[in-house]
Amino acid sequence: MLFCRIAPQLRALESSALPLGVREISLAVPPSGGNDPDREHSVSEALASVVREVRPALVHAGPVQACGYPAALAGGAPLSVVSWGSDLLVEAYRSAQSGDRARVALSRADLVVCDCDAVRRVVQSLADVPDDHIVQLPWGTDPDNFRPSGACVPLRERPGWRDARIVLHTRSWEPGYGLEVVLEACDVARRSEPSLRFVLAGDGSLGPEVRSFVASRGLDEHVLLPGRIANAELPAWFRAADVYLSASESDGSSVSLLEALATGLACVVTDIESNAEWIVDDVNGWRARSGDPQSFAASLLRAASLTAPERESMRERNRRVAVTRADWQMNVRRLIAAYDRVTGASRG
Repeated sequence: MLFCRIAPQLRALESSALPLGVREISLAVPPSGGNDPDREHSVSEALASVVREVRPALVHAGPVQACGYPAALAGGAPLSVVSWGSDLLVEAYRSAQSGDRARVALSRADLVVCDCDAVRRVVQSLADVPDDHIVQLPWGTDPDNFRPSGACVPLRERPGWRDARIVLHTRSWEPGYGLEVVLEACDVARRSEPSLRFVLAGDGSLGPEVRSFVASRGLDEHVLLPGRIANAELPAWFRAADVYLSASESDGSSVSLLEALATGLACVVTDIESNAEWIVDDVNGWRARSGDPQSFAASLLRAASLTAPERESMRERNRRVAVTRADWQMNVRRLIAAYDRVTGASRG
């Protein structure tokens, strides 16, 4: 397998070891300059050169506009274009150019990979992609790793946290993830339920605003800001919590939500179409109105009020959902089967 790094979204992989059998090539292209057609031409030409040299059985490219589009222009091999969710749900509608790039990539793909009904509908609204050229599956998680039992971070040893209801937020500290809604909701909810405690993991461009909010509202005893958490350490943080929280304005099948389900947490998430595929109000969590701190606070209070038997019932239910529908080892076999179909009979 050959891995080509051509998009800024992939910078996070730089510190991670690639799997055995994977070779990386960094394409020699000019640095990003926004919507620079000369750079786009350079990227597609460089990728085409790699394809001619390597002669791959399949090119798998995503997100759609940043990687799928230049791969579609490069041609030379069967193409699988994968959506990362927001590339189609949000970015495709930010400008005519972004929508056009998405249409080109999707229309030239031999296979389109998406993770939820909402993304599938956008795919088929932008391009004439038949159902048999789409494989839909949540990226999933490892239920053996993210599970209710096992070691957890000793958060309850913190002063004032022993009998707390702990809420965990692991989404990015960037615009679009509803971080200001999360902060306001946490402040409102803890005023009604003093036992609530919050872990806001991560960092990002909104870091100064987050830290300023916590300090100005006197939330230091209620909110823990542990910074970025390594993937290997995440399961222990999930097991230390009672509730998972996400106010993201747009999502496909969020991997962090699937991790929370696998760990058995009650989930409070935004009331958007993709989350409705996983969360049913009062059954395994709650969906709050997008951009509405009061709605999120009310859902957090409902989660905090669960009795021990109710929490256990929800834990078992969410674990069952994750094991049945969100096991990556099961889902990846469907993806490989789709690869086999494409490489055996591609569009050319």
